[in-house]
Amino acid sequence: MIKKSSDKEEIIARFFILPRRLYPTTLSLLLITDRRMIFLSKGRGYLKKRASEPIMTQSVFNREELDKIVEMHENNYCFELGEISGVEVNTSPFKEETFGYYLKIATKKKKTKWDLRFEDLEKFRETVKKLGVNYVEK
Repeated sequence: MIKKSSDKEEIIARFFILPRRLYPTTLSLLLITDRRMIFLSKGRGYLKKRASEPIMTQSVFNREELDKIVEMHENNYCFELGEISGVEVNTSPFKEETFGYYLKIATKKKKTKWDLRFEDLEKFRETVKKLGVNYVEK
């Protein structure tokens, strides 16, 4: 699925997520491409503007452009798909959630915790399974 011969990177899905904190205030954007998971707390405006330009399609960006978006803010970062050791979503009906399901994405170096909107679960599940990422629901 990963295209190694091209510098184009296809954006497969976009999800709004919240950092898993007591009082999260920053709505972030998770971009899943054919190569990476990109976590953006800033740079969404640039992405939206760039996607509407006639030369670019809605789903294909140059890797350098996506890297520029990641570097726009110190809290933006990305994981290569090969670095991801597991993705876990807790869909337990007994947990009190305000925004959505508990989402944990782990690599060998870092674990991140988020809230995924309830309405995005099915699309998220299909996307990560399609990319061959280790996915678990609890």
